[in-house]
Amino acid sequence: MSKKNITEYALKLIKNCPACGVDYKIENINTVEENDEDFLVCFSCSACQSSLLSRVMTMPFGLVGSAILTDLKAEEINKFKDSEPVTANDVLSIYERLEFGRKKNNNYKINS
Repeated sequence: MSKKNITEYALKLIKNCPACGVDYKIENINTVEENDEDFLVCFSCSACQSSLLSRVMTMPFGLVGSAILTDLKAEEINKFKDSEPVTANDVLSIYERLEFGRKKNNNYKINS
């Protein structure tokens, strides 16, 4: 399916922003990913700046889709879509760095 067809089809499926109700404009719909079985589309709202990320899959009985409301833009989705998942150790590492910096700079202690 061509990007133009995907965009036009996506606009038929999802006409307006779930956050503010404003109609999506075709120029604010970006195909993020496409293959033979599904496509990922990002709808950007020109009014409230939210985005709706939608995956639509072709099935023998028709189309199935799901969507999530996000503050990410299409460029950010492209940047992160193929990255490794964040692990619990990643989160703990960031927490430790932030906590160490806070204690070092402010002599601050968290009450536990």
